[in-house]
Amino acid sequence: MNRAGAAAATDICLAKGPGQRVMVFSGDGGFQMTAQCLSTQTRLGLDPIVFVIDNGVYAVEQWLADAAVFHSDEPFCKPCELHRWNSSVLAEVFGCRGWEVGTYGELEDAVTDALGNSTGPSIVQVRVPEKTIPDNANRKAR
Repeated sequence: MNRAGAAAATDICLAKGPGQRVMVFSGDGGFQMTAQCLSTQTRLGLDPIVFVIDNGVYAVEQWLADAAVFHSDEPFCKPCELHRWNSSVLAEVFGCRGWEVGTYGELEDAVTDALGNSTGPSIVQVRVPEKTIPDNANRKAR
């Protein structure tokens, strides 16, 4: 995941070839720093699908500060906690389509709908448990 994911989608959409579709994955913290790019994407008629992986925390920063927290009952460092956004509803502000999902079935439906939306950006907010980190990060966490 990348802080620039949603914003980078603008450049990728402008550079892609015909018949290609851009999908990017962003953590919720990174998305909060770059969400305004959706306005430009809408204005330009770009159609990326942005998946916002929403665990409510700056996970990379927490992982760097104290990775063991992800496998304990200890709380996150206070500065790593996020003010939760409803990104799927925020999409409307920027003229996008948005979905919030929490199950594989909901994700499948949202992806199908997003693939059918070629008139502007699509935001798929994927809610995951707050102590979720990628498997390759578990080495440091234990």
